[in-house]
Amino acid sequence: INNDTASDDAKNARDILNFLTAKDCYILSFTFNSDLTVTASNSSNYVEISVNSAGTGLEIPCPTESDTEASTYTFDGMVLNILDGNGETVSVDVTINGDVMAVDAADLDIPNFNDSGELIFIKR
Repeated sequence: INNDTASDDAKNARDILNFLTAKDCYILSFTFNSDLTVTASNSSNYVEISVNSAGTGLEIPCPTESDTEASTYTFDGMVLNILDGNGETVSVDVTINGDVMAVDAADLDIPNFNDSGELIFIKR
């Protein structure tokens, strides 16, 4: 995200995601299958932030719960189309470089992730 133009919410979300990612904790994941089905797991509703026991900083444990949604997708090499839970097609431009897929956060329209910036997904 652009620090000069991003909202405080976007900056805080970026910092939380960076912190959790460094702990090998991923809040949002997609599993794309060869049969054109996709499973999305989103733990953002279960992130808990508290003050650590020493009172010197924040404690953000990796969520153990997630919301999961199964759907279908198409990908033409540039645009990813996913059928959402309401039966509507969400189309997003993606950039793929090796095992890394970048998506404009606003285009993906996932609550808690759609303010600004890019979402980066790494193939595992």
